[in-house]
Amino acid sequence: MRGALSLIRAGSDFFWPDDGTLARGYDRSMDAITSEIERLQDRITQLQELRSSPHATPELLKCLEETFGEHGLRWLFEPSAALGCRPVDWVLTGRTREVMEFVEMIGYGTYA
Repeated sequence: MRGALSLIRAGSDFFWPDDGTLARGYDRSMDAITSEIERLQDRITQLQELRSSPHATPELLKCLEETFGEHGLRWLFEPSAALGCRPVDWVLTGRTREVMEFVEMIGYGTYA
């Protein structure tokens, strides 16, 4: 049996393979965790920026929730081909009404 997690039974002792597979697997796992932490930290920063913006109105958040449910904020941060950017970029520059109109069109099925 080969692989990073396979053990070789020799007498009463267990030995890990010494070919470096465990270290490489561990490093990849740690890199993936670090990458996910950085992604989440970026999202927290973006949400804090949105929260402090005067353009993030309760009406906008209600509109997002009615159309997308719990995924409304996620949609706000995803790139939109139709808008040419992330919707949050429009909100932060004062174009909240346009984003709301776009979301309503999606909700009515007039824009996919």
